[in-house]
Amino acid sequence: MSAPLYQLQNEFERFRPIWLAAGAKVRHYAEGDIIYPLHTAWQTVSYIDEGLVHASIRQGEKEKLVAAYGRGMLMPFSAPESVPISHRIQFSAATDVVAWEISTDAFQRLLKDADFNQQMMTAMWQLIHLLLHEVQSLSFDTGLERVASFLYTYFENTGRDCLEIGTGDLQAYIGLNRSNLNKYLAVLVHDKIIRKQRGSIRILSPTKLRTYCAPRIIECSLVSIADTQLGQLDNQEKWQAIRQRDASYDGTFWYGVRSTGIYCVPSCKSRLPGKENIVFFSTPEEAEAAGFRPCKRCRPDIAQYQPNQQFLLHVKSLIDHQFDDPMLLRETLGSLPVTVRHLNRLFKLKFHQTIHAYLMDKRLQAAAEKLCHTDESVVTIALASGFHSMSSFYTNFKRAYGMPPQQYRQKKRN
Repeated sequence: MSAPLYQLQNEFERFRPIWLAAGAKVRHYAEGDIIYPLHTAWQTVSYIDEGLVHASIRQGEKEKLVAAYGRGMLMPFSAPESVPISHRIQFSAATDVVAWEISTDAFQRLLKDADFNQQMMTAMWQLIHLLLHEVQSLSFDTGLERVASFLYTYFENTGRDCLEIGTGDLQAYIGLNRSNLNKYLAVLVHDKIIRKQRGSIRILSPTKLRTYCAPRIIECSLVSIADTQLGQLDNQEKWQAIRQRDASYDGTFWYGVRSTGIYCVPSCKSRLPGKENIVFFSTPEEAEAAGFRPCKRCRPDIAQYQPNQQFLLHVKSLIDHQFDDPMLLRETLGSLPVTVRHLNRLFKLKFHQTIHAYLMDKRLQAAAEKLCHTDESVVTIALASGFHSMSSFYTNFKRAYGMPPQQYRQKKRN
């Protein structure tokens, strides 16, 4: 399973009896009610018996959702008065909620139970991991990666192919404006990866969705997707792609045939193998490590024949690390074993952006970050972000953020 999982539930389900024994009071909240407001020292801790609660950080009229707490979760986690950051989080009812409330003194007594204390530590670290992911996501991921990663981690961790969430809440989780969010959702809808309905998003192709995620989402997988309910859906989808010889799946997975010992891409025109003889792989290297040899017909081991996923992730990583040095980047990309034109075609096929557009996004994101967190001049920031033309920087920055750099800096600091 991948981390993070934004919808948390059942972590404290087995402690219901001792919670009730601690003298809990039943509280009812209507959808939209504030349960624990900002800037308030918490005097109680509640166990959620029914409903869904949003944990969020607010600044003025803006809200950033951190996680959704369901049945069997505690809110808030008790923290010492010397940790004021805890009071920056607001808990509000996303649906009608029934909660069992006890005082913090009673809660401290519960912490003397070793089992309960261990679960508290586990839940706290789960939240810390989630927040660390947020920092990485906002710092390094493109908008499309953020959308895909959010959807994929939910589906992989829950095994459910339908996420009940409105556009407003999804926007508040991911941190994109409505226009950009809709643009990236439209990409996934166009490629028949998701189906968007009012108040919900249904995943149609987990295999393809996975290829749009940030690389670390795939790398931090804790168990094989094949061991989950979603894995069964995933394998059925792959089998259909092989039957239909669907080239749109090439580069998302490879399959080996036990009876022949060869591995192929989904679109291979060779004779269709029996379903019982097929084993799936994420990379050609994985197939070869398992003892399979490449098919001579579809040549799944050669990037020029097949837009290799790992090759394109490598190209993307090069851009991520060299976007601020145009000369070095040009030299690096020119040394790759494909023509620039062919590389651009493959890159756009996978990431739905040209290399130039992706490079511009990275430079603008770096510039925006420096404008917010340093006192360097606009010229210095533009040059350090990889721009050699101030007119190009001003034009592209205003197009992306709707205002000139100085105005953006002033607005963010205010």
